Amino acid sequence: MSNFIELKKIDQADEPVTVEAVLDLNPADLEHDDIESVSDAKIVVIGSKGAGAGEYLLQGRFEFKAAISCARCLEPVPFANASEFAVTFRPHPSAVAADDPEVEIEEGDLDVEYYSEPQVALERLAGEQIELALPMRIVCAESCQGLCPRCGANRNREECGCEPEPVDDRLQALSALRDKLKNEEK
Repeated sequence: MSNFIELKKIDQADEPVTVEAVLDLNPADLEHDDIESVSDAKIVVIGSKGAGAGEYLLQGRFEFKAAISCARCLEPVPFANASEFAVTFRPHPSAVAADDPEVEIEEGDLDVEYYSEPQVALERLAGEQIELALPMRIVCAESCQGLCPRCGANRNREECGCEPEPVDDRLQALSALRDKLKNEEK
């Protein structure tokens, strides 16, 4: 089982080429520092010739499970996702027109990637799908109290002995307003 899609095989085939793989992804290779682990990463890609010369359409399905650090307390939070994707691969513009280094991206080009090698790594496709699937922030629970900013204790599990930080006198008016709004809600 190959972890690459050979673009030449798509050219030579009379029908779309299907590649399936179970990937072993290293969280350190991904763009998110909060991913602790990735497991059960499965990808199915169907590759076909695109509309233009040297263009390929890769469509498929990707699913994975991960453990992501809570944004407040840093405890691992289970996360799973399954999604479909479609990406058009075109020859790298430098290979087509070396005299024009800048390429203007239009709205229809948002799902376009450029290649310079005759193969596409499945790990690369999977990494992009993970990036798109992850929420901006994940928390273990809305009631998560996070870490103490002074001693680092997880306030969900233990009380720390740290004194509360003194309130800045300049914020006293906002504190009074907050207290007033709380009283009005009751």
